[in-house]
Amino acid sequence: MALATASLVMILIVVTMISCGKKDSPVIDNGGTDVVQKPTLAVLGMINISQVTTNSATIKVAITSTGGATITEAGATLNGSATKIPAVISGAELVISLGTLTPNSVYSVKAYAINSAGVSYTIETSFKTDAITPPILLTGTIKDIDGNAYDTIRIGSQTWLVQNLNVKHYRDGSTIPVITDNTAWFNASADAMCYYNNDSNNGSTYGALYNQAAVVSTKGLAPAGWHIPTIAEWEQLSNYLGGIYVAGGHLKEAGTTHWLTPNTKADNSVGFTALPAGVRKETGVFSGLGEASFWWSTVVQRNAYCANTDSNLETTVNYDNRRGFSIRCVKDK
Repeated sequence: MALATASLVMILIVVTMISCGKKDSPVIDNGGTDVVQKPTLAVLGMINISQVTTNSATIKVAITSTGGATITEAGATLNGSATKIPAVISGAELVISLGTLTPNSVYSVKAYAINSAGVSYTIETSFKTDAITPPILLTGTIKDIDGNAYDTIRIGSQTWLVQNLNVKHYRDGSTIPVITDNTAWFNASADAMCYYNNDSNNGSTYGALYNQAAVVSTKGLAPAGWHIPTIAEWEQLSNYLGGIYVAGGHLKEAGTTHWLTPNTKADNSVGFTALPAGVRKETGVFSGLGEASFWWSTVVQRNAYCANTDSNLETTVNYDNRRGFSIRCVKDK
């Protein structure tokens, strides 16, 4: 009996030791590596809109999290368009510059960021561009050497004449040659001017037409204190009005008193009162009265141009120097 009891105790001890050994067995070694987590979508903060002007704005968005992966692309879309405007990633922030916007217009913007997990978006936010500051008509008028009077108007930081130049003499008093014959116009190698259809009555409404040689003459075509614009000054005017695709509409006289229909988007919102004076081609033929405005710049074969069929103000059109274009002067700084 004592032997049986001792045997039973020994069995219990062995079972207990086996059981305890299973419970305390070591954890399987994984080589010291951590479990790699999959990337998630980037997290973007709210859109912050700043530096709003008549034609531009700056968008900033905080990157709350990259989602554990590199952001490979980021930007924004406007008004639900598929066109993407790229962002600059500056630290933990997206910076997006919006340009060529239309003054006094509402835009909706949504920013996005892309990493290996996919695309994340912000909530769509709206803003409105500034309206163009109403033009300030300066006191009085200015006169050229022939006594012709011109209204002046302030547009942004520039001051412009409201009418096209209609002068027959340079500032030094010398006469600008008037050429009426088509062949003589074509062969002219020096300065020249004319009126549309050789009718001086058109000068009182549309101004005169001058070739490039008259523009660059050192005798001085513009009134004292004024000058013929550079291409950069035409582009400054264009940018102030919202860019080349809308500036022409803001410059053109509204309606069809002088412009032929459709005179697209013409509102003369800054008082520039552009009229369609047309052009005299290098062959001497007149064309475009009622349809287009052409103005010389000081750069050879470069001019500004707008038409009745759209709202553009082109500043990169190249034409023969013998053509007869209008002159619109801007004030010296």
